[in-house]
Amino acid sequence: LSSALSSRSLALALCTRMAAPLSDEADDEFEERKQVQRRPKVSKGGRCQQDPALVARVCALASPPSSCSLAQIDAALHSEGFRNSKGTEWPNRSDGMVLRRILSTHNIAVPPEQ
Repeated sequence: LSSALSSRSLALALCTRMAAPLSDEADDEFEERKQVQRRPKVSKGGRCQQDPALVARVCALASPPSSCSLAQIDAALHSEGFRNSKGTEWPNRSDGMVLRRILSTHNIAVPPEQ
């Protein structure tokens, strides 16, 4: 019983301590960190983890004269049976982040989502 009370007291003390207002110094430190630019994610070895055939197809679909939207590119990759870097089937719809990263890396304008 006494160990349960001491654990409870410790938890209460920690919660109270965490709820205390932060000093101005902590806010200044956060502001400095917030302004630091993030580096883009680079895969192991500094190269794209996607299949080179997939990358070429994405670039072809997004470039003129095709200029497909991100949704159209997703649908095409899915219907053509491409796989993602983990080996699973390319989804019919994705959030577009992989496509945006591929296109940005190859200096191709990112088309609209629809």
